[in-house]
Amino acid sequence: MNKPVTLSLVVVLALLGCKRHRATPVSEIQLGDKNAPARRIQGLYPMEQQGWRRTARSFAFSLDPPTTDRALYVELDLAVPAELMEDVRSVALAASVNGVDAGRQVYSKPGHYTFTRYVPDSALRTRPANVQFSLDRSATRSGDRAELGVIAISVSLKEYEQTAEYR
Repeated sequence: MNKPVTLSLVVVLALLGCKRHRATPVSEIQLGDKNAPARRIQGLYPMEQQGWRRTARSFAFSLDPPTTDRALYVELDLAVPAELMEDVRSVALAASVNGVDAGRQVYSKPGHYTFTRYVPDSALRTRPANVQFSLDRSATRSGDRAELGVIAISVSLKEYEQTAEYR
């Protein structure tokens, strides 16, 4: 056998025998989980003792859309803190996935909410998906320059039947 054929055969056999380790897809992040995958991109402050994270005015995550033929939804489990509502009368939360608008919601009272919006198929062509959230207003803590946004508990991409809105 000549050298190029032998080398090609060795490369092919090595590739066939090689088991590639694939990372586990991440379509949901519990922000209070210390073992959660590092898929937070921007705009999150350190974890609070209660198992959640405060956000800045703009915050984002990198999520793997589940493999399905069904429609997908972005879901954010959040709380609007009273400190924010003391400074602003209302706050609008907008979401986009890979730059494609997924919707918005206005909140005018402090409390616990679930933001669930349909994600157009065109937004899911790039994987992992960049899931971006933004608020139209934020506040600042007294004596601190950090932006005070909402409290993020979890974020996910999922089928509608798996959302809190459906349940």
